[in-house]
Amino acid sequence: MKKRMAFIVLSMMLIIFPYTSCPVRRMHREASNVVKNMTIDQKLGMLLMVGVPTNSMSRAVRAIISEYQPGGIILFRYNISDRVTTAKFIEDLQKESMKVTGFPLFISLDQESGRVIRVVDGATQFPGAMAMGICDDEDLVNTSARILGLQLRRIGINMNLAPVLDVNNNPRNPVINTRSFGSSPVVVSRMGVAYVIGLQGALCIAVGKHFPGHGDTSDDSHFTLPVIPYPLARLMEIELVPFVRTIERGMDGIMTAHIAYPEILHDSTPATLSPYFLNELLRKKYGFEGIVMTDDMEMHAISKNYDIGEAAVKAVQAGADIILISSYGNALRKIRNSLRKAVKRGDITIERLDASVKRIIELKLRYKIMETVNGKIVRKNLQLSKDDLEMLEHAESVNRKISRMAIYAHGFSESDKIFMDTKIPLYVITDNAYLRSGIATLCGQRAHFISSSEISTIPVPELQKDDGVREHKKVEKADVQMPMVLFHVHEPNESAIRQVAKLCHERNLRLCVLSTGNPFPLAVMEDLPPTIFTFSATKASLDELAECISGSFEPKRKINCELGFPSAKK
Repeated sequence: MKKRMAFIVLSMMLIIFPYTSCPVRRMHREASNVVKNMTIDQKLGMLLMVGVPTNSMSRAVRAIISEYQPGGIILFRYNISDRVTTAKFIEDLQKESMKVTGFPLFISLDQESGRVIRVVDGATQFPGAMAMGICDDEDLVNTSARILGLQLRRIGINMNLAPVLDVNNNPRNPVINTRSFGSSPVVVSRMGVAYVIGLQGALCIAVGKHFPGHGDTSDDSHFTLPVIPYPLARLMEIELVPFVRTIERGMDGIMTAHIAYPEILHDSTPATLSPYFLNELLRKKYGFEGIVMTDDMEMHAISKNYDIGEAAVKAVQAGADIILISSYGNALRKIRNSLRKAVKRGDITIERLDASVKRIIELKLRYKIMETVNGKIVRKNLQLSKDDLEMLEHAESVNRKISRMAIYAHGFSESDKIFMDTKIPLYVITDNAYLRSGIATLCGQRAHFISSSEISTIPVPELQKDDGVREHKKVEKADVQMPMVLFHVHEPNESAIRQVAKLCHERNLRLCVLSTGNPFPLAVMEDLPPTIFTFSATKASLDELAECISGSFEPKRKINCELGFPSAKK
């Protein structure tokens, strides 16, 4: 009996093994065979992810593809128009690349959702990562990422430079903040894994950023070289955790950070140029087998401190597979020429070059961007399945659920039902026409739209004292129909909030701030009035904010993110 069971188990393993291991081995072999027949210029081109100047095929775009033979194109807002036109442009890019280089392109962009987006027509505008983290529902995050991946692939985009895996534990961070899933490495890891699995399940490559962590800095690497003054032990406890977890779950791309870690490297070398971070830590210690991409090499953290061509060589020597450059002029030419010279001198060996090119080719094979047929490179186009199309039909429903579950009320008493009493008059101060329309539709005549200078004109019900004398004071004991002022802020403005609070105090009016932008500048305010945070200004987030104000649901009172409120530190 035992021999029979052993035979059955062995038979099952033999059946399963080809479906799990053989395709991987086959693609290794295919990639190796492809690389053997490539020229040096083709290989060097594969290492370049470049920008282009227009949103349709032009002489300038053709010249870039012809001269540099790039392995990938990064798209920005100026490259993208409506869905049909964008899909046509991407198709033209692919055809031109196949004609000139014989290889299809990675087509990438930063579609993080929230405040960092490129595609408007053709992709659901989900809230950003912080709202997803506050939502705290891995299934919804996974589904939203899969939907987004399918939408991007339908247009022709096969790589999304997302998710942001930085742990935003510094309230003064000027560049990450709501782009992060939160302040806890556990939350960022859980949501990051859900996002990566969803996106890559749609055959859209995920590129987690910014390794080894950009969250705990108050500087922006677009303008200067930020410094994180912590030892490796601290990074392993916080910053590196989300990267390790997503690597374990199969993330195929990582973007480096232009940040210095002097306690670890003992100098000001940014991680992008560090063999320790990219090779010793990322490749050897954490076993990452995907592609390593630099952040944009024209960011001032690099371009103001290094010759950009030499920096590109250092990045490849350190372990980067793809050099990202957003422009298409002299800087690109410098990078290509410097890489070519480095290979000719032997500063970048052919073995080192081939290792990166093999990873790139294998990824294009695995994500069905290309295939080999009788030794010939053939471009593939994704065909959405019936299940995929059905999932896309639920995009807005998923969007609304995430947006609603991210709304958070701070500073209210536990017994305060906030907007549940629909008899309370609301006086709304907002410059956002979309939010205004939503509140007007849902709240009807109880909503009044005013400017801050009109607070003094709000009629306040007189209160009856026991002796018959009427007064306007002691509002905390007033009838529940006392008016409430709702002051909407997107760009945090402490002085404006204080001015409105002062006017409301003089009139004994309740004040509620509505925050749809970066929450951190408000969170560190002393005496912040009661506030509703959405962590997002997408249409769905504004719709759900209007629903909340109308009394349709109660916002969250507790969240999984430390925003830095003064009261929380005491």
